[in-house]
Amino acid sequence: MDDKPIEEMMAETVAAAEPEMRFSRPDVFSHLIEGENDLIGIVAYSIYKQEKRDWLMRWEASHGEPPSVSEVEAFVLANLTEGQKERYRIAAQSVLDGYEGQFSARPVDEPMVKPPASPIEAGLARRIETAADRVEHAAVKVRRAGWFGAQVVAGAIGAIAVALIVGGVWYGLEAAGVDILAGVPFAQP
Repeated sequence: MDDKPIEEMMAETVAAAEPEMRFSRPDVFSHLIEGENDLIGIVAYSIYKQEKRDWLMRWEASHGEPPSVSEVEAFVLANLTEGQKERYRIAAQSVLDGYEGQFSARPVDEPMVKPPASPIEAGLARRIETAADRVEHAAVKVRRAGWFGAQVVAGAIGAIAVALIVGGVWYGLEAAGVDILAGVPFAQP
């Protein structure tokens, strides 16, 4: 492996592959961004670019060489689906929701986001962001699964059904003269 930084090798790989690719940057850009002032789309595109960069770095690390043009095309094509578009836009909305209120109340000379004071703080911030993304993803799944109250009712009905089945088996064994607790030491007087 070269002594070049991974970012430089990835940039060379992408630069070499892009002229031959059927899917250009504007295809993904126009797929994710729905209009000139679509802030959610712009953030979604930046999330896509970060995921593409991460994928290229993982590929290089695991295969020892850059992906082929067709492998990069497959990645891009997989990200041009409506499902991926929705996922990127939901993630973008979540990011923007995290910054709600910071844009208008902030003095002009103050940075929008304060940089972390140390590498440990930066690592913690990344972990918190990852955890928040997981929680948001789980919340979306729950919302799609249906009303929480309906899930509680279904759980209660299931618990009652199990209790009735166990009670019925117990009653049937008792009626047949089988003492279930006969060999249990704590059950004897």
